[in-house]
Formats: sequence, structure tokens, C-alpha cells
Amino acid sequence: MNTHLKLSTFLALIVLGFFAYPRAASAQPYVTAAAGVSGSNIDCGTFPSCERTGVAFNVTGGYRLARWFAGEAVYLDFGDSRKSSNFSEDTMKTSGVGGGVAFHGHAGSWTVTARAGAARAAAERVVSVGQVKFDGVTFSDVAPYAGVGLSYRFTSYVALTFGFDAMRSRWERSDGQGWTWMATAATAGVTIGR
Repeated sequence: MNTHLKLSTFLALIVLGFFAYPRAASAQPYVTAAAGVSGSNIDCGTFPSCERTGVAFNVTGGYRLARWFAGEAVYLDFGDSRKSSNFSEDTMKTSGVGGGVAFHGHAGSWTVTARAGAARAAAERVVSVGQVKFDGVTFSDVAPYAGVGLSYRFTSYVALTFGFDAMRSRWERSDGQGWTWMATAATAGVTIGR
């Protein structure tokens, strides 16, 4: 997924949150921005060095239809996984844009959230051999995602949020051969809205 699309999605969700903020008492929209660590179970094959963790972030915009149920739009960035040897490096970048539903359970200032949906997942592969870096090739498909979260509400509009999200990711060559793996992210962030 290109940088322009990522930035546009991020800004659109932030604008949604700010426009929705004054009407939050009746409409109950919310926006969450979070960052943390990503991981993947990508197969490293015969590469002697394999980094399966990276930096993750996500942005979620939601609209509560009831106190316990919401529709959500999400942007998930699971960072990079990198396989390398003395002469080559193979990097996979995973991200997705999608939508789904979220179920919220409340206990005082605490909220537990479970979410699921589908995302247009993009996996970009960049290969370097020696000093030569080949352009990235992106494979996109529709993939399921799911996540859980725990929030502590400081005010009626601001909460500290911890989450764990997972999405299936796949990259294929034109001949149909490729890899499938699970990308995960453990994040902390802020939720604005109800």
C-alpha cells in the first residue's frame, strides 16, 4: 500500500473523529490511534537471520449503534518481517484497510472490546542482493482480521487503550507460488469519543 493511501486513510479517520466529537453524546462515534510491536510467523526457510518483529500502528474509527455494539473502519500496519543472509535481504511489509463490527463490554471505567471484520490486505516484498535493491512488488487480497482490546476511561471522552490484533497475510508471484502467514500487533494508544 503506498504512503499516500496510508496518509489519506489516517487523516480521514482523524477528521471523522473531530467532526463527530461535538455530537458524541447522541451519535457515540469514536476514534482510536495506537502503536506498538508487530510479529509474524513468516517462514524464514534457509536464511540464517530472521527478524519477525517490527513497529506496528493502527487507526480505528467506530460508530456505536448501541452501548455494546459498533461498526468500525480500520487501518492496520503490521510493519516489516526481514530475512537475510550475507548477500541478500528479503523484506515483507503487511498492512490492511477494512471494516467490521466490535462488541463492547463495560465495567465501571473499564471496557473490553472484541472486533472482527475483513480488510483489503497488502503485502509488499522488497528484495536486495548485494548493493542492488529491486523495486517492491505488492500483492493484495481480502483477508479476515480480529482483535481484542482493554480500555480505561479517564474522562467521558478520553480512554487509554491496549489492544491485540491479527490478520492473515499472503504474497504470491505471478505463477501462484508464495507465502501465507499471520501478522499480529500488540499496541497501546488513545481513544477519543464515547
